[in-house]
Amino acid sequence: MTKHDVWTAAFLGSTAVAVTMELIGAHTKNEDLVPWCWYLRKHVPRVPALVAGSLLSVWLVPHLVRVYQEDEGRQVRCTKKKGK
Repeated sequence: MTKHDVWTAAFLGSTAVAVTMELIGAHTKNEDLVPWCWYLRKHVPRVPALVAGSLLSVWLVPHLVRVYQEDEGRQVRCTKKKGK
């Protein structure tokens, strides 16, 4: 198993867990299980939260467009490798 395989498994696994927890928190009737928005509302002032959300939204679309562009028949990396 390569470092890339370990990174991929950890990254996708943690993302899957986070998304699952968000969905459970958002749709359960158990008040002890809450979604991220609850934590944001409780711990982050409104303006910084909205600014961060806006910046994420503005960044995400061009990022995804760039990722899906094809370069010689394969996806381009999100970032360049060091030394290239």
